[in-house]
Amino acid sequence: TRPVTGQTSFTAYSYLWFDAMAALSSFSLHLNDASRLSSTDVTAAIVPIPRPATGAACDPTAHVDLCPTGDVCHDPAVSGSGTCTLLATAQAAACAAAPALVPGATTEGDTVLDYASVFEGGCRPGAPVGGPVNERVFTLTLATRSDVTLTTDTTATDYDTLIYLRSSCSSAAGEICNDNVNAVNRRSRIRQSAMAAGTYWVFVEGPGMNAVGHFGLLATLTPVRAAGETCDPAGVADRCDTGLVCSDPGTGPVCM
Repeated sequence: TRPVTGQTSFTAYSYLWFDAMAALSSFSLHLNDASRLSSTDVTAAIVPIPRPATGAACDPTAHVDLCPTGDVCHDPAVSGSGTCTLLATAQAAACAAAPALVPGATTEGDTVLDYASVFEGGCRPGAPVGGPVNERVFTLTLATRSDVTLTTDTTATDYDTLIYLRSSCSSAAGEICNDNVNAVNRRSRIRQSAMAAGTYWVFVEGPGMNAVGHFGLLATLTPVRAAGETCDPAGVADRCDTGLVCSDPGTGPVCM
């Protein structure tokens, strides 16, 4: 808790990690306030972090225990109690459970209640290290080759987001990632031209461990028509492929 002026007693939590220092059993610290006033020294004991095995119960916040290397504390129900799970297994479960985006409609969600991160955006500062960042995963299906815009630049978004797009959910190969729309807009946007038909995975997270909040994700599709296919002369409902124009030879508008 954050103490106020005149308060003499409060509770504070801090986590310090000591790696492979078996001979160290305690340490001393003191607190400084904004006026540079210091507390008396406090001695704190160093205790081993419990390491539950794969398949055992764990704390999704990683404040109480820590799963084995290669595992994550998986809590898909956001219940506050997870299970140490192999990362690949947790990723597969998240991919299988990903809801579908509806093009043209804003999908709202939040990352505040997510605990264990199982993915990492490649354009996140410091990736692939720096601690887990809460994410949400969605699928986007293209029935035909299309221009695609994905953005969290909507009124529903209230925090600094990062989004990335993959053709394979658990593989970052060919990933397209965006942190900020521009230097002043901390929301995110991806624009891709003439993407092949198929299913893709869209991820929303933040650029840092404390970047969590509510978001609105909007997917917009513009089908790309090949030569001979019918088209919208206004170029709103679709567009012709590069080098073609939408023209009417007398039998209706087609890409030529």
